Amino acid sequence: FPEGSRGGGQQENGEPPNHAGTIDHPTGIVFPAGALSSATTITMTEYMGTGGVEMQPHGLTFPAAARPELTLSYAGIDVSGYSDLVIAYQVNGTITEVYDTDEAGYEALSARVPHFSGFIVAGN
Repeated sequence: FPEGSRGGGQQENGEPPNHAGTIDHPTGIVFPAGALSSATTITMTEYMGTGGVEMQPHGLTFPAAARPELTLSYAGIDVSGYSDLVIAYQVNGTITEVYDTDEAGYEALSARVPHFSGFIVAGN
């Protein structure tokens, strides 16, 4: 699983790049321009078998107009019996925020996230 991918950086003219970076995998994240104000080391650790990830650095926040798009794969996870799957923020196993979520291909969901922490696929 990709860890330690770097986002941010500068172009040769010293300006921020027009996109901040991407971690690509069945689960991944895309950073639009303006999401990061400086070069930032990002880590993504998968919660094995849960459809969730831990994103770090914890507490990193993003401007409303430049929130990164997180994609979570739930391939191979039994979601039978659940409807309305969403991406949610969890703290110590408790869901505290649910995000507007879109289908992102086969057995995957995406949502724009306002900050970094632990995210999971959840359903009703």
